[in-house]
Amino acid sequence: MRRYALAAAALAAAVSTCSPSGVAVGPPAISTVGVLASEDVVGQTASFTLDDGRTWSSPIDRFSVVYRAGGGPMLFVVARTASGDFVAMAGGWSRLPESCVFAIHDTAAVSGDHVILKGIDFQVSARTAATGGLTAVDQPRAFCLDRHATVVDIAVWPQG
Repeated sequence: MRRYALAAAALAAAVSTCSPSGVAVGPPAISTVGVLASEDVVGQTASFTLDDGRTWSSPIDRFSVVYRAGGGPMLFVVARTASGDFVAMAGGWSRLPESCVFAIHDTAAVSGDHVILKGIDFQVSARTAATGGLTAVDQPRAFCLDRHATVVDIAVWPQG
């Protein structure tokens, strides 16, 4: 009997996260990530070249830049959806820990070992999750990212 109750609970959870069409809804997962080397717009197409030589291109009306801030090298992150892509570009900030090379300044919607930043689903490192870094955050924090867009630290955002 318990097995059926667990199966029913799992089915209810799955249905609650689906749209009427039965397709799972929620924040998009990351499809492209790398350190930005250059960017260019020709006509109606934007192209972003990463430091490893890969290029991501898209018509400018098929993606939205949801975050672009910080200085120095920029981490380029794309999350793909059926209706278009979300792009985030995260640089460094002064007065953050040295390990915080790329950072997104945000409050967070936390779910297990993932955190939703600017509408994109980011993986959280096991070390950060184990240290309790995933408590609900109601004030902006610096979500420090590595080159793979994994949250490796959560720091207090410097004031002033």
